[in-house]
Amino acid sequence: MRYDLFTKKYLGVIEENKIFKIVLILELIIILFLTIQNFHQKSIVTFIPPTLNEQANIEKYSASSEYLTSLALYFSGLVGNVTPGNVSLIESALSPMLSPGIYQHVMDVLHMQSQQIKNDRVTLSFGPRQVEHDVENGKIYVTGYSIVSGIAGESSRELRTYEFEIKIQNFMPIVMWMSTYQGQPRK
Repeated sequence: MRYDLFTKKYLGVIEENKIFKIVLILELIIILFLTIQNFHQKSIVTFIPPTLNEQANIEKYSASSEYLTSLALYFSGLVGNVTPGNVSLIESALSPMLSPGIYQHVMDVLHMQSQQIKNDRVTLSFGPRQVEHDVENGKIYVTGYSIVSGIAGESSRELRTYEFEIKIQNFMPIVMWMSTYQGQPRK
Protein backbone atom coordinates (compact mmCIF):
# COMPACT_ATOMS: atom_id res chain seq x y z
CA MET A 1 0.00 0.00 0.00
CA ARG A 2 1.23 3.45 -0.86
CA TYR A 3 1.31 5.54 2.24
CA ASP A 4 1.77 8.90 0.48
CA LEU A 5 -1.34 8.32 -1.68
CA PHE A 6 -3.30 7.34 1.42
CA THR A 7 -2.27 10.49 3.32
CA LYS A 8 -3.11 12.67 0.30
CA LYS A 9 -6.59 11.19 0.09
CA TYR A 10 -7.02 11.36 3.85
CA LEU A 11 -5.97 15.02 4.01
CA GLY A 12 -8.25 15.73 1.05
CA VAL A 13 -11.16 14.15 2.88
CA ILE A 14 -10.42 16.27 5.97
CA GLU A 15 -10.31 19.44 3.84
CA GLU A 16 -13.59 18.47 2.16
CA ASN A 17 -15.12 17.84 5.57
CA LYS A 18 -14.11 21.34 6.72
CA ILE A 19 -15.72 22.84 3.61
CA PHE A 20 -18.91 20.82 4.15
CA LYS A 21 -19.08 22.01 7.77
CA ILE A 22 -18.89 25.64 6.63
CA VAL A 23 -21.55 25.04 3.97
CA LEU A 24 -23.76 23.32 6.54
CA ILE A 25 -23.44 26.26 8.96
CA LEU A 26 -24.31 28.70 6.13
CA GLU A 27 -27.36 26.60 5.21
CA LEU A 28 -28.52 26.60 8.84
CA ILE A 29 -28.17 30.40 9.01
CA ILE A 30 -30.15 30.80 5.77
CA ILE A 31 -32.89 28.43 6.98
CA LEU A 32 -33.11 30.29 10.30
CA PHE A 33 -33.33 33.65 8.49
CA LEU A 34 -36.06 32.40 6.13
CA THR A 35 -38.04 30.88 9.00
CA ILE A 36 -37.97 34.16 10.95
CA GLN A 37 -38.92 36.12 7.83
CA ASN A 38 -41.81 33.73 7.13
CA PHE A 39 -43.25 34.18 10.63
CA HIS A 40 -43.21 37.98 10.26
CA GLN A 41 -44.76 38.07 6.80
CA LYS A 42 -48.45 39.04 6.54
CA SER A 43 -50.73 36.57 4.84
CA ILE A 44 -52.41 37.85 1.70
CA VAL A 45 -55.21 36.07 -0.10
CA THR A 46 -55.68 37.05 -3.73
CA PHE A 47 -58.72 35.97 -5.69
CA ILE A 48 -61.20 37.16 -8.30
CA PRO A 49 -64.75 37.01 -6.96
CA PRO A 50 -67.55 36.48 -9.48
CA THR A 51 -68.86 40.02 -8.96
CA LEU A 52 -65.54 41.56 -10.04
CA ASN A 53 -63.58 41.61 -13.26
CA GLU A 54 -60.27 42.16 -11.49
CA GLN A 55 -58.47 40.55 -8.60
CA ALA A 56 -59.10 41.53 -4.99
CA ASN A 57 -56.72 41.15 -2.06
CA ILE A 58 -57.59 40.26 1.50
CA GLU A 59 -55.13 40.46 4.34
CA LYS A 60 -55.75 39.48 7.94
CA TYR A 61 -56.99 42.96 8.92
CA SER A 62 -57.48 44.79 5.62
CA ALA A 63 -58.72 44.32 2.07
CA SER A 64 -58.49 46.02 -1.29
CA SER A 65 -61.03 48.63 -2.32
CA GLU A 66 -62.37 46.27 -5.01
CA TYR A 67 -63.26 43.66 -2.42
CA LEU A 68 -64.89 46.16 -0.06
CA THR A 69 -67.04 47.67 -2.83
CA SER A 70 -68.05 44.16 -3.91
CA LEU A 71 -69.16 43.44 -0.33
CA ALA A 72 -71.11 46.71 -0.18
CA LEU A 73 -72.91 45.76 -3.40
CA TYR A 74 -73.73 42.37 -1.90
CA PHE A 75 -75.06 43.85 1.36
CA SER A 76 -77.11 46.53 -0.40
CA GLY A 77 -78.59 43.83 -2.62
CA LEU A 78 -79.55 41.79 0.43
CA VAL A 79 -81.05 44.63 2.44
CA GLY A 80 -82.62 46.36 -0.55
CA ASN A 81 -84.48 43.36 -1.95
CA VAL A 82 -86.79 42.31 0.86
CA THR A 83 -89.94 40.25 0.50
CA PRO A 84 -92.01 38.68 3.26
CA GLY A 85 -90.59 35.28 2.33
CA ASN A 86 -86.88 36.05 2.36
CA VAL A 87 -86.42 37.94 5.65
CA SER A 88 -85.07 34.89 7.49
CA LEU A 89 -82.64 34.21 4.63
CA ILE A 90 -81.39 37.81 4.74
CA GLU A 91 -81.07 37.60 8.51
CA SER A 92 -79.01 34.40 8.36
CA ALA A 93 -76.79 35.80 5.59
CA LEU A 94 -76.14 39.10 7.37
CA SER A 95 -75.89 38.04 11.01
CA PRO A 96 -72.38 36.50 10.97
CA MET A 97 -71.00 39.64 9.30
CA LEU A 98 -72.52 42.29 11.57
CA SER A 99 -70.49 43.84 14.36
CA PRO A 100 -71.93 43.33 17.85
CA GLY A 101 -72.46 47.09 18.11
CA ILE A 102 -75.06 47.21 15.33
CA TYR A 103 -76.33 43.63 15.30
CA GLN A 104 -79.44 44.12 17.44
CA HIS A 105 -80.41 47.39 15.76
CA VAL A 106 -80.11 45.92 12.23
CA MET A 107 -82.09 42.82 13.19
CA ASP A 108 -84.81 44.96 14.82
CA VAL A 109 -85.06 47.14 11.70
CA LEU A 110 -85.21 44.04 9.46
CA HIS A 111 -88.01 42.51 11.53
CA MET A 112 -89.90 45.82 11.66
CA GLN A 113 -89.46 46.25 7.90
CA SER A 114 -90.62 42.71 7.22
CA GLN A 115 -93.69 43.18 9.41
CA GLN A 116 -94.52 46.41 7.58
CA ILE A 117 -94.02 44.66 4.23
CA LYS A 118 -96.37 41.86 5.30
CA ASN A 119 -98.98 44.33 6.54
CA ASP A 120 -98.79 46.54 3.45
CA ARG A 121 -98.40 43.51 1.14
CA VAL A 122 -95.55 45.09 -0.83
CA THR A 123 -92.08 44.08 -1.97
CA LEU A 124 -88.88 46.13 -2.03
CA SER A 125 -86.32 45.90 -4.78
CA PHE A 126 -83.07 47.78 -5.21
CA GLY A 127 -81.02 48.23 -8.36
CA PRO A 128 -77.56 49.69 -7.74
CA ARG A 129 -76.32 52.28 -10.23
CA GLN A 130 -73.14 53.64 -8.63
CA VAL A 131 -70.61 52.56 -6.00
CA GLU A 132 -68.13 54.94 -4.39
CA HIS A 133 -65.45 54.09 -1.85
CA ASP A 134 -64.35 57.06 0.24
CA VAL A 135 -61.04 55.77 1.55
CA GLU A 136 -60.47 58.79 3.83
CA ASN A 137 -63.49 58.12 6.04
CA GLY A 138 -63.68 54.38 5.29
CA LYS A 139 -67.23 54.46 3.93
CA ILE A 140 -68.69 52.85 0.84
CA TYR A 141 -71.74 54.39 -0.82
CA VAL A 142 -74.03 52.30 -3.02
CA THR A 143 -76.57 54.46 -4.87
CA GLY A 144 -79.41 53.19 -7.00
CA TYR A 145 -83.15 53.05 -7.42
CA SER A 146 -85.40 51.50 -4.80
CA ILE A 147 -88.78 50.31 -6.04
CA VAL A 148 -91.72 49.58 -3.74
CA SER A 149 -94.32 47.42 -5.50
CA GLY A 150 -97.81 46.88 -4.13
CA ILE A 151 -100.22 44.02 -4.60
CA ALA A 152 -102.41 46.03 -7.00
CA GLY A 153 -99.45 46.58 -9.34
CA GLU A 154 -98.68 50.17 -8.39
CA SER A 155 -95.06 50.98 -7.69
CA SER A 156 -92.98 53.94 -6.61
CA ARG A 157 -89.36 54.53 -7.51
CA GLU A 158 -86.89 56.67 -5.58
CA LEU A 159 -83.15 57.29 -5.56
CA ARG A 160 -81.68 55.59 -2.47
CA THR A 161 -78.18 55.35 -1.01
CA TYR A 162 -76.84 52.60 1.24
CA GLU A 163 -73.84 53.63 3.29
CA PHE A 164 -71.48 51.02 4.77
CA GLU A 165 -68.37 50.92 6.90
CA ILE A 166 -66.77 47.48 6.47
CA LYS A 167 -63.70 46.24 8.35
CA ILE A 168 -61.77 43.01 7.96
CA GLN A 169 -61.01 40.97 11.10
CA ASN A 170 -59.17 37.67 10.73
CA PHE A 171 -59.96 37.63 6.99
CA MET A 172 -63.71 37.97 7.79
CA PRO A 173 -65.68 41.02 6.62
CA ILE A 174 -67.51 42.78 9.45
CA VAL A 175 -70.10 45.51 8.84
CA MET A 176 -69.30 48.09 11.49
CA TRP A 177 -71.94 50.58 10.43
CA MET A 178 -74.69 50.86 7.84
CA SER A 179 -77.33 53.41 6.95
CA THR A 180 -79.80 54.08 4.18
CA TYR A 181 -81.46 57.28 3.04
CA GLN A 182 -83.09 58.90 0.01
CA GLY A 183 -80.97 60.74 -2.51
CA GLN A 184 -77.29 61.04 -3.31
CA PRO A 185 -74.48 60.06 -0.90
CA ARG A 186 -73.95 62.39 2.06
CA LYS A 187 -70.21 62.64 2.45
